[in-house]
Amino acid sequence: MMRSSQRFRSWKSVAPAVGMMLLLSHGLWAQVNAESMRREWGGEGVHGQAGVNLALQQGNSPYLRLGLGARIDYLANPFYTFLVANWQRRTDAGALKQHDGFLHGRVVYTATPTVKAEGFAQKEFNDFIKLKDRNLLGAGVRLTLAETNTDSFLLTVHCGIGAMYERELLDLQPTDERQRLIRSTNYLTVAWRVRKTFSVTTTTYYQPAFSSPRDFRVLSNLTGTFSISDLLNFNVALNYRYDHQPPPTVKPYDLTISNGVTVGF
Repeated sequence: MMRSSQRFRSWKSVAPAVGMMLLLSHGLWAQVNAESMRREWGGEGVHGQAGVNLALQQGNSPYLRLGLGARIDYLANPFYTFLVANWQRRTDAGALKQHDGFLHGRVVYTATPTVKAEGFAQKEFNDFIKLKDRNLLGAGVRLTLAETNTDSFLLTVHCGIGAMYERELLDLQPTDERQRLIRSTNYLTVAWRVRKTFSVTTTTYYQPAFSSPRDFRVLSNLTGTFSISDLLNFNVALNYRYDHQPPPTVKPYDLTISNGVTVGF
């Protein structure tokens, strides 16, 4: 194992701002990347964030996008608990183009510096993949495979292994369809940063059903941050979702690329 007691202060100073940008973009995903929700706050106790994202255009091409996001975290060693909520709605020329949301809660227990036990629950909907309602309840273990953190270099590698109970209500014709099954949920996440100018984080989930291994889902996310100065950062994110057995008329994949700028003060 590679380890260091030093903190990467410059990254932690902009992490909350980058985190809120990612929080308000979660609605673009049909699954939820819980890895991007983890935070490193300054100390124990209660911490919170809330944000709104509004885009409006009127005239020949009316357009409206509204996003709401909020989270609350509680740290009391060896426990870390967080609750994250997100809602997105977008219309283009009066036609609904996006409507989704989720609520995710997680409790993390640190058994050793490299081993953590986790339990989570989630509720979500997404009109455009015919998902009226999805409820998840699961647990697993998170392992730190590598970690080094200095003023000029950062590398962390984590993997997670677990299981979850999934209950879905799908908006199908002529009647809604209910599905209940147990999935394995596994992920690998890598964070890499060189000096104070460039960082990359990538996470990939693999979630097969125990009863039918061919019924699997993959969620992959890559985010990059380029620090132009101590207060100005350029961010880019790529999100890919694949469902091997999607509902009828729903494409098996979604790909989203987004970018933005974060200003600190």
